[in-house]
Amino acid sequence: MPADKTLIKARLPRGFADRAAADIRATEEMVATIRAVYERYGFEPVETPFLEYTEALGKF
Repeated sequence: MPADKTLIKARLPRGFADRAAADIRATEEMVATIRAVYERYGFEPVETPFLEYTEALGKF
């Protein structure tokens, strides 16, 4: 790599965090249990965006 190139340090936006594999597995297991109960009662899944424009959320 040329000497004049500087590396950019990886960083997360405020409010976001990396998650370990064990945490992800625990969350997936919990969600699967909740999903099974909801589906037993006839509910269907709905996914919403992770991020929204502030205008779409209205005033708080």
